[in-house]
Amino acid sequence: MRCDDTWQARCSFPVVKHAHDKQTRMTTSDYYDETKWCEQCKDYVKFLMSVNFSYCVHCGGRVRLFSRNDGRQFDDTVQRHKWQAS
Repeated sequence: MRCDDTWQARCSFPVVKHAHDKQTRMTTSDYYDETKWCEQCKDYVKFLMSVNFSYCVHCGGRVRLFSRNDGRQFDDTVQRHKWQAS
């Protein structure tokens, strides 16, 4: 192994482009504006994330990514468009 300024070992694979190399980046406002559906509050709310679940910051109830209706609409859209990608 050659010792130089990089931590990576030499290999024959092409150079890998990392997400931070792209023009579009996730900003801190994207992180802080993220919401999930709270069934108890009946709204998309900010949440606290633990290892297994996420919890509403207002009522403490468990939250999920979509409301049931939005989840169904998302599934329908994915089913309609999944063959366009191939």
